[in-house]
Amino acid sequence: MWNVIRAIFCFALIFGHRQSNFVRGPGLGGAFSTKDVASGTAQAIETEVSLKPHFINFGEVEKGQTVAKRLKLTAIGTTNLRLEQIEVAEHYFVANVIADEENGHRGFKIEVALKVDAPAGPFSETMTLHTNSSRKPRIDVPVYGNVMGRIRVKPDAVPLGVMEKGSHTTNKLEVSSIDRKRFNILEITSKPSFFSVAVTRAKSNSEFEITYKVEDDAPSGKVAGEIKIRTDDSNQPLIEVPLQGLIASAASRNAMKTKRSPSLYDWRAFEHIYITRPPIEEDTYLSAWLIKRFLDPSAEFVFVPIDSLVPDNTGHIFDLPSPYARWTRTNRRCTSEHLLAEVKEQNPATKTMASLVRQLEMGSWLVSPTSDAGRLRSTIAEMTHGTTDPQLRINRVFTYFDDIYAAGGYIP
Repeated sequence: MWNVIRAIFCFALIFGHRQSNFVRGPGLGGAFSTKDVASGTAQAIETEVSLKPHFINFGEVEKGQTVAKRLKLTAIGTTNLRLEQIEVAEHYFVANVIADEENGHRGFKIEVALKVDAPAGPFSETMTLHTNSSRKPRIDVPVYGNVMGRIRVKPDAVPLGVMEKGSHTTNKLEVSSIDRKRFNILEITSKPSFFSVAVTRAKSNSEFEITYKVEDDAPSGKVAGEIKIRTDDSNQPLIEVPLQGLIASAASRNAMKTKRSPSLYDWRAFEHIYITRPPIEEDTYLSAWLIKRFLDPSAEFVFVPIDSLVPDNTGHIFDLPSPYARWTRTNRRCTSEHLLAEVKEQNPATKTMASLVRQLEMGSWLVSPTSDAGRLRSTIAEMTHGTTDPQLRINRVFTYFDDIYAAGGYIP
């Protein structure tokens, strides 16, 4: 049963005074999340634990180096908090627990160190904290980063844009050794099966040109896969480079070139495709989250290169200055504000998020960003640091927005 409680928060988890209706349920750092705004006063409500920050991003770390990050788990109220167990990926991390003397022994500082011999390559793990809290007995903390070996691949993700069946596109994938020591590429393969790759060694031993071909029998729609590079380096025997793009039929491609839509095409292949291009900013992140969270749970996002043409019949275009865009920024409204107008479930959390993004998007001439808006921007920048893969970046930010939504609009 949900118990509605009116309260003014006056403790560390929520900065300042906040007057709202709250309900018992899962939320960030405690057991309460905003339901809707109401008036009235009452005594402050105490939750049991808070965690800051709620994620760890090691960023890019050179192999052989160690980096440590610190979390603070704090007891709120009268709870005698115990940290009973920590689960970590032992081949990557070592965790140490220190009593938080600065806070009157009301919590713990958890230091997480990346091991010197951690395997090279990007990683995305979960650290689990087990406590005696009845409301937060288990806390999952996302931990990610990239251990940089001596062999580097640029770019670390391949955006294909929009490709026609049976077409060719040439792109350069640079594979090099930072210590200039020779290495050999033993094999390069690609996935999915209808996507073939031909490799030609360039003049330099550390550089290769890769030609992509989409076979004629490829299905229309989003393509997501990877290029696997196998080497003779013992520390980096396998390097995986994600790729993503959109496969269009000849009719769709011709429509794009002539700016006319074909009378017949397989719309079902693009029904859940949403297209945008970099740079991915706060408004883009929130727009994508609103689409996935409220409008289309089956949504898949395609990020096309800046110079890539996008036909109007290969998905829903958003946050692009295109006449075919379904949602885009106008003079006084962000893309996410246009999207929010179509969301049936209007609540303080989504309104708060849209307001903060508006401050960041329009701040140079319409509104001045608040400290919450600045914290939103800095947290997103920290979460996405260390990777240029747009799909990976957006997945990380989605978890952050989910936490804000669960916390009723509180910006950690």
